[in-house]
Amino acid sequence: GVPREALQRALAGPNGAEMKQGLDGLVDSRREQVERAMPLGAVNVGAKLEEPSVRTVSLIAERLHIEPGQYWEPIPDSDPCGPHISMLAHGRAVVTIGADDKEVMPLQPGSLVVDGVLADFGARLRVVSGDCEVYRLRRIELEAAA
Repeated sequence: GVPREALQRALAGPNGAEMKQGLDGLVDSRREQVERAMPLGAVNVGAKLEEPSVRTVSLIAERLHIEPGQYWEPIPDSDPCGPHISMLAHGRAVVTIGADDKEVMPLQPGSLVVDGVLADFGARLRVVSGDCEVYRLRRIELEAAA
C-alpha cells in the first residue's frame, strides 16, 4: 500500500483536487460493486451473494471501462501480478485472433475468461455492445476468497 504521509503530500500538491476526485470515484465505484455483488453476481458460481467471500471479490475486482469496438487485451500468466481471470457481467464481446482479428468465439453475459490462455494464442477481446460490463481480478485473489 501507499504510506499515509505520501498520499497526504500528493493530495496537498498541485494536482491534489483532481487526484482526490479520482480516488472518490474509485471508492464510489467499489461500493457499488459490493452492493451489486459484482462480478460474481453475474456468473453462476453457486455462491451466496451475501457471503463475505463474494463481497471481498467485489471489492478487489477491477472494472474495465471499454467502449463498443474497443479491445481488451488478456494479461499473460507471466505478468508480475500472476494469472488473471476476466468476467463479462453484461453485454456482449467476441474473442478475436490473428492480424485480421478473425472472430473465433462470441462471449455472452456470465462468461469467464482465463486471460493467460488467450494471451498465449495472441487473442484479444472486442466489445460488441454498449452495455458491456467487464471485471478482471488476479486468480490468486479469487482462490483466496473461495
